Amino acid sequence: MSAYLDASALVAALVKEPSSEAIDAFLEHYEGTLGVSDFAAAEVASAIFRLVRTHLIAQEDAEARLSDFDAWRSIRTEPIDIEPSDARLANT
Repeated sequence: MSAYLDASALVAALVKEPSSEAIDAFLEHYEGTLGVSDFAAAEVASAIFRLVRTHLIAQEDAEARLSDFDAWRSIRTEPIDIEPSDARLANT
């Protein structure tokens, strides 16, 4: 069994927010394959640096979180390729 992690789940794993506890519990107990696309990773970086621009976290903190995310992603997840048709289907 596999699960795709979108940016909202990934950001909740990196930054304390209302859904963080549920995401952390899922990631701790899930034994299947986790998939993350480059698109989701780009959205994560955008969301984290939005927090920097709005002064909710420091630049150094954002860089450390994204570095940890990149390391975790390379160890724990499988890459998922997103095609233009996937984006069109998501809008239907």
